[in-house]
Amino acid sequence: MSDDSFIEIGLVGRPHGLRGEVGVDFWAESPDLLRGTLWLRPGRGAPRPHTVA
Repeated sequence: MSDDSFIEIGLVGRPHGLRGEVGVDFWAESPDLLRGTLWLRPGRGAPRPHTVA
């Protein structure tokens, strides 16, 4: 997939706590965008699929 196939909806912060939970600066109006599979890109690396628990 090319980067043109994605839009940014937020920024994942640093992990914290004993279980490595992260905070997200979410820019979209609807939390429904967090359902299903999300593609997260580490820095300038290739996007990888993740599921929100």
